[in-house]
Amino acid sequence: IQALAVGLPAMTTLVSSFIIGNVLGSSALASIGFAGPFMFVISGFSSLISVGAQILCGKYLGSGNDDSLKKAFNTACVMCFFFGSLLVLFTSFFPSTLAELLGTSGELKAMTSDYIRGYSLCCLFSVFSATLIPFLQLDCAKILSTISIVTLVALNIIFNLLNAFVFHLGMYGVGLASSISSAISVLICVPYFAGKSKLFSFEIKSFSLKEVKRICLFGINSAIIFLWLTLRDRIFVPTLMSLGGTVAISAFTIANNISNSIGCTIQGGVQGTCNLVSSILVGSKDVESLRKLPGEISKTITPFFALCYLIVFALAKPIALAFGAEPEHIALYVLAIRYFNFWFFPTTIRTLGVTIYNSLNKVKTTGVLNFLVLLAYPVSVYFTAKQKIIQAKKSNPEEKH
Repeated sequence: IQALAVGLPAMTTLVSSFIIGNVLGSSALASIGFAGPFMFVISGFSSLISVGAQILCGKYLGSGNDDSLKKAFNTACVMCFFFGSLLVLFTSFFPSTLAELLGTSGELKAMTSDYIRGYSLCCLFSVFSATLIPFLQLDCAKILSTISIVTLVALNIIFNLLNAFVFHLGMYGVGLASSISSAISVLICVPYFAGKSKLFSFEIKSFSLKEVKRICLFGINSAIIFLWLTLRDRIFVPTLMSLGGTVAISAFTIANNISNSIGCTIQGGVQGTCNLVSSILVGSKDVESLRKLPGEISKTITPFFALCYLIVFALAKPIALAFGAEPEHIALYVLAIRYFNFWFFPTTIRTLGVTIYNSLNKVKTTGVLNFLVLLAYPVSVYFTAKQKIIQAKKSNPEEKH
């Protein structure tokens, strides 16, 4: 459930990309690639509140502090509304400016702007979804959380198909499909917290500025992860455009969407669950169980990542074709899918470290670890490869690279 909650934005983007690639073409798919850094910004706000609130509430639950538990939950909900509303206003009124900041121009700028404008409401509901669904799990309402997630994915598919074959709203319709499906998914959860929940309930008077500070303290490292990913993609995408045009961006978009939907979902699920478990253990001072946790994480996440990567590697060509890759460029798509998703393996080690350091509030240690793995290393490798491509083009201008 945690994994699905974390992966919801990525899943809706993956569904959109599948339909876009087969109906609207590679230019439309490239606009999704350019919008990628902004999607990470939304995920960053979601993660700041969701992870921070889970760790804090876990500590209160472990120590039996019910009053603080209620304050932390309601403070998180108010933060969701505040940050989500700011994102809605910005994307509604300045989609063109945002598209320009993302490095687009001409036709791609118009398509990216339309997508962001349609996606605007999703900003609010994505933040709420990432926060509320883990609390449903914590309150043992697993069936309701599953219904909410299944509804989101199913409606997103339906609305995207309606946009492609009935309404013909282009990229605006793609973004709008995500907004409508996310809104309905969250509204399914809301009544539960209005009276049926055993541990949590909406009470605006329980909001506390002190809890805002604590939530941000525990959630900041998770938010910074998405800052590094935002910067990484903001560097990658425009340069890929200059090297290989919309085909290169389309290949990167497919590889990146698979990465987010599979890799980030598994990692986020394990990390989110273990953040909650470790914070409860820290709150209850259960040192013995806390020592066993890294081994349990490793046994859980390593087989998942290994199996998923083997499947992605083996099926790279069918996956690329399914997303609308042009047969004449299929080798590029296969290369992108196989190499970009190799990070599944080293992230196992990072997840172990980040989870344990987070529970012990080692902010600087987790910050350095995330920076090295998520930004410094991939960008250094990327620019090394870029220079080799440029040199190869100079020495053999007529050869394809």
